[in-house]
Amino acid sequence: MKLKKRFPVSIERFEQIGLLLLFLSLVVAMMATIGYLLIGHLLIESIYKGASLPILNQLIQYQEKYPLEHYWAVGHLLFFRSLFLFIIFVLILSGLIFILYRLIFSEKPLPFFCLLAVSILLQRMPFLLNPLWGFYYSHGLFRAAL
Repeated sequence: MKLKKRFPVSIERFEQIGLLLLFLSLVVAMMATIGYLLIGHLLIESIYKGASLPILNQLIQYQEKYPLEHYWAVGHLLFFRSLFLFIIFVLILSGLIFILYRLIFSEKPLPFFCLLAVSILLQRMPFLLNPLWGFYYSHGLFRAAL
């Protein structure tokens, strides 16, 4: 008697769930972008003038040294870098989960070039993201713009 593999979730259903989660995360990224583009300048301006929450007003301390446009540029830089990192993280994570699921539960192996491409991408991604050829740390991401 031949044993039949039992999948916790079928590959087709897993792919549907994965694509749905990927789509939802990209929708969240689009909504965050639209929200930033609509109210980002207003929020930065209110923080610059000291008319926001006291904890937010402490973020900008050198109003006499830098004009408001400088902080708008810093806000754009930080937001779009963070958005780019979020999208890259979501794509890599979803790809890795899919590849691991296929490797563990599928009878049909993945092509070698898929594994090679993912390994090269994981090795090179930190160097491609940073113009100084280093890693992004959470504090370094914000200090690089300031």
